[in-house]
Amino acid sequence: MKHLIYLFLALFVLASCQKDEDTLSKSENSEEHMNALDEDLLRNTIASIAASWNTNDPSLFNSHTSVDIIRNTNGKRAANNQKEYDRTNRQPFLDAFPNFNVAITDTHIVGNIVYTNWTVSGTNIGEYRGNPPTGKDIKLHGISVWTFNDDGKLMQEDAYFDRLSLFQQLGYQEVPPLTQ
Repeated sequence: MKHLIYLFLALFVLASCQKDEDTLSKSENSEEHMNALDEDLLRNTIASIAASWNTNDPSLFNSHTSVDIIRNTNGKRAANNQKEYDRTNRQPFLDAFPNFNVAITDTHIVGNIVYTNWTVSGTNIGEYRGNPPTGKDIKLHGISVWTFNDDGKLMQEDAYFDRLSLFQQLGYQEVPPLTQ
């Protein structure tokens, strides 16, 4: 049942994703572009990117991503290059959760597009996006759609996860909006 939910979510994400024209032109014929790359290479790259998170190694991450990597989080542009990706995404998590761990739980490869299910976990012992540490553990599940270029480097990640669940696990409560 869990895999059916992930499959449905992945299909929904695919149907609702809108990529910019540059990305579309780079990946229009993904099957043809990836003839030179095989699944083993992509799986090794995916494992290395996860390891870069788990060991807080930005150089390992950068060696497997294009300089102009695009990161979209829950449909919103979060980064346009490696430096922004590190500043707006990777480093805030690693600072807040020094034991942050990424586990890739399922992978499906179609040409140069990789669909991943992942689970992240960690303990909040550092400030997270302006909020003081809570000492609480988190465990989040999400999916990412990764697009690789002809050189086998990650050029775009579209990541989807339940941000509300993250804040609830940290102990934050929903507050109704102020109305006038």
